[in-house]
Amino acid sequence: MRLPFLKETIKLARTVTTGQLLARMDSGNDSRDNLEVFLENEVDFIIKRNLRKEDPQEWLAIAKKNGEATLEREGKTV
Repeated sequence: MRLPFLKETIKLARTVTTGQLLARMDSGNDSRDNLEVFLENEVDFIIKRNLRKEDPQEWLAIAKKNGEATLEREGKTV
């Protein structure tokens, strides 16, 4: 996504609400530049990660270290 468009969209969204903004984007927008725009403008965000270049085992280790497993129902642990 082009940064000027993203910045302008946030600016326009602020003209119609005083509430907190939430952006949801797919993995094609998983870039440091986009994250910085959201953080600088205090916009919450959900962006799907592109894990092709990342090791799933590393993410599993982080989840085990920092997460908390819950038994949702018989046979389903989250």
